[in-house]
Amino acid sequence: MDAKEIERCIDEFGTDIYKFCRKLCLDQTEAEDLYQQTFLKALESSQTLDWEQNPKALFFALAHNLWKSDRRKQARRNLIAPCGHRISLRAKYCEECGKQIEEKEDPFAMRTQKMHHIHYIIAAVVSLVLMLGCTAGFVVSVAAGNGINADVTSDERVWNTGFIIMDSSGWKNGIWKLKFKSASDGFIKEQVMKIEDAENQALYADISCGTVPEGAALILWLVQDDVAEAVDVTNLSEPLEYPLNMFENGKIRVRLQINGVEDTVSEISIH
Repeated sequence: MDAKEIERCIDEFGTDIYKFCRKLCLDQTEAEDLYQQTFLKALESSQTLDWEQNPKALFFALAHNLWKSDRRKQARRNLIAPCGHRISLRAKYCEECGKQIEEKEDPFAMRTQKMHHIHYIIAAVVSLVLMLGCTAGFVVSVAAGNGINADVTSDERVWNTGFIIMDSSGWKNGIWKLKFKSASDGFIKEQVMKIEDAENQALYADISCGTVPEGAALILWLVQDDVAEAVDVTNLSEPLEYPLNMFENGKIRVRLQINGVEDTVSEISIH
């Protein structure tokens, strides 16, 4: 598994893996360590990911195995007293020298914690099975060409069958911020916005494409009902101000169609 694959995994489901680590460890510091160890272990692996077979399941398994291995190591360490003598798990004093044993993990608590985690593991497995079933159905539909809307001018949700390597994407205070490294040709990112006053408002787009290979382009689409407007924003010399008087007040779909551009940063808003 190479660094690019790991980067894509972190972008697409890194948050889910961290939440799983947090539930296993019940401690933020330990969870962060486990999260890092999981992706480092994957990077060291020679295994190639199959993106059609739910790769997230592999990372859940890696995280759980690393956590279980660490629990066993801690249990073995607890059999050795600070004085170097072997002791029983429940011992409070060393049987050889009589030294008091401090800060030894309670084995009963370990078992309780393990049982507590079983519920989360079962829930995760069930979720993965359901997700795999949904993904399989989606892939079959794509292969058959049924029910998949890929029309960038459509006023319905557009489904992508490619991939994007994200840095960040968010909607806050009326501003859509998107930052990505690369994407498959034709990949579409969308944000639904709202026009309050079509006659006086405009769409503002501050977009910078860091890498533009020959023939690459970034197209901004504004779609509402049967109206679809496209603007080439690949090489903006200054922020774009686009009037909205050809649209009606209400919902509008703002889309970026990515055709080969890389290392792109954008901020889009309506006001």
